[in-house]
Amino acid sequence: VTGSTTTQKSSAPSGGMTVICTELYRQGLLDEETYLADREFGLSLPQDVLEGYHLWAVPLAYRMRHSKRLTALIALFALPWAQEMRKRITGKGNGSRLGKAMLWGGVPICAWIGRQMSRRAILGRSFG
Repeated sequence: VTGSTTTQKSSAPSGGMTVICTELYRQGLLDEETYLADREFGLSLPQDVLEGYHLWAVPLAYRMRHSKRLTALIALFALPWAQEMRKRITGKGNGSRLGKAMLWGGVPICAWIGRQMSRRAILGRSFG
């Protein structure tokens, strides 16, 4: 992503919606404008998408804090995603074909995961 910085931030602003990009931003691998655009995009996502995403992304971001190799691997996918979100939100920069593909496939998958979590929670309350 153009304009990325290599300085590590002691803490990133709490995104709430963004987890992996927050960690990339904290590590100095994602510039602030792209981070904020990704965060804004996250605010537009339905709750089931966010819940499904957080199920796997929170533990992954935790592991990224402790592994530069894992961070580098995840950045190969997360940075194109963020680049596409920046283009969609701000109109700046170039979009990303990989980012578009991840949006096309990743959002429905996360929504499905989130719905499964909700169903299990409902069933747990009904029979627990």
